Amino acid sequence: MLDKIKTKMKSVCTLSQVQAAVSVSLSSSVVGFTSAWTSPALPSLQVDPSINISDQQASWIGSLMPLAALLGGLVGGTSIQKIGRKMTILGTAIPFIIAGLVVSLADGVIMLYIGRAISGFCIGVISVSLPMYLAESIQAEVRGTLGVLPTSLGNLGVMLCYVLGAFLDWSKLALVCSILPIPFLLMMCLIPETPRYLVSKGREDEALSALEWLRGSFAEAEAEFHSIRKSQLEAEKSANSGCLSASDLKPLFVCVGLMLFQQFSGINAVMFYSVSIFKDSGSTSP
Repeated sequence: MLDKIKTKMKSVCTLSQVQAAVSVSLSSSVVGFTSAWTSPALPSLQVDPSINISDQQASWIGSLMPLAALLGGLVGGTSIQKIGRKMTILGTAIPFIIAGLVVSLADGVIMLYIGRAISGFCIGVISVSLPMYLAESIQAEVRGTLGVLPTSLGNLGVMLCYVLGAFLDWSKLALVCSILPIPFLLMMCLIPETPRYLVSKGREDEALSALEWLRGSFAEAEAEFHSIRKSQLEAEKSANSGCLSASDLKPLFVCVGLMLFQQFSGINAVMFYSVSIFKDSGSTSP
């Protein structure tokens, strides 16, 4: 009976965990909106006499973002180890705002290229750091529930872009891109770094404080702290061996396989050019 009560108490999600999950997941709404921008924006760009872009230039505007995201992913992977998960995510907010303003105020195709490349770089950084923050901060019992927030808010960002794109031109839509990161920036300042990262850097007092804030109970935080410290020591020993164990290979292949299928499905092409696709197909739907 006592074990059941303890299990039930552990499965209770604190408001602090919800706050942390929502804060980092707001970046997904920015990613979704920014990724979908080309779909409603390119048709209005191509009829704007002040810009006068060709079909090839329009293609580059859509393609530069995922190309820059590749570089962002590489930099993000290093950054999460050097400056932490929170600071890596937080560090994308200002560049997102700048990118939106650069595109909104663009008077030529070069500025559009620059703004989209900056956005893509930030998306690459987010794609690496956001899942790691959630995995290291949220209790396993509620990780599945709160883990859907990035996908849900990302899809909400895509939908919002499509809806606003029916009423706003490319410049005003880009201005919205520069406004969306502001709530994300403010909320990220209110949450702690992940306990696991703090333990890995020897900042154990900060790690315990972060755990207590996230779990809402010192006793539970202290028990989890000792578990994290033990697993960190084991991870360091494994890293020193310089090779992957057999148990690591299966989840690695599963993750890589899922990512390959997702990208080769062509979802980005559909998202980036959905308005053009519907127009070219002869659809009369808005």
